[in-house]
Amino acid sequence: MDKNDKFSTHSTSQPSSDRIPLRILLVEDSESDAELIIRLIKRSGFDLTFEQVQTNQEMREAITNREWDIVLSDYNMPQFDALSALNVLHSTGKDIPFIVVSGAIGEDTAVAIMKGGAHDYVMKNNLPRLIPAIERELREAELRRQKIEAEKERKQLEDQLRQAQKMEAVGQLAGGVAHDFNNMLFIITGCTELLLEEISPDNPLRKNLEMIMEAAERSTTLVRQLLLFSRKSAKQPVIIDMNEIIANLMKMIRRVIGENIKLEFIPGFNLKSICADPGQMEQIIMNLCINARDAMQNGGG
Repeated sequence: MDKNDKFSTHSTSQPSSDRIPLRILLVEDSESDAELIIRLIKRSGFDLTFEQVQTNQEMREAITNREWDIVLSDYNMPQFDALSALNVLHSTGKDIPFIVVSGAIGEDTAVAIMKGGAHDYVMKNNLPRLIPAIERELREAELRRQKIEAEKERKQLEDQLRQAQKMEAVGQLAGGVAHDFNNMLFIITGCTELLLEEISPDNPLRKNLEMIMEAAERSTTLVRQLLLFSRKSAKQPVIIDMNEIIANLMKMIRRVIGENIKLEFIPGFNLKSICADPGQMEQIIMNLCINARDAMQNGGG
């Protein structure tokens, strides 16, 4: 058996679909010992893929470039040993069960192996114990992975909760500011309307007053969007033209999405009017544009 041999086998007495896939990295210099270990594992119902390595470089290349379920390592070899193999494994940051399979070793050596990070050790003169050790370590590795995934999910949920609380606070602030601003706009629009009624159409000041009124109406639209964002605005369905809604939003959308994203508005022809709350439709369009912006972090169109 070549030291770099890799293969999968299927027992003729047991369907391959019933066999458990197992990828083993075997750190072993003895071809006869490697043959015994592989034969034992095959007979135990595993659909086996393995690679045999004998040096630091070979192991580092195998660990870095391929995925393994477990590492089985002899304790001492002419060019390598189990503790060095553990150091290689730890340097990659991968959590792979590591079992030392060796000849007679003393108690102090066994303690050093376990302190070095090995999960178990099995004597070569007691190889039948290897299969239960492999099965146990595979189960425990899966439990560790599940625990890590659960912790990641918990942190994601906590982040989402913090973000929701932050957005709620922003919404409350936006609602308060919008209400105060709305009161000021009421005064501005009211006074402007009174002045427009009092001056003649040919008065040179009328154009300035009309510009003030237009700016106030646009500001009122912004206030409505802020109130909708803060969920403090009542729905007011009316007959609306979506082309008009989008056209009025274009300037704001361009400011939100940034200059590195191309934005083009092509009005629809023969669009039917719909009955909906203008503020909600504006918020939907804004959300769609923001989502598109977030999906194009490097810009685009």
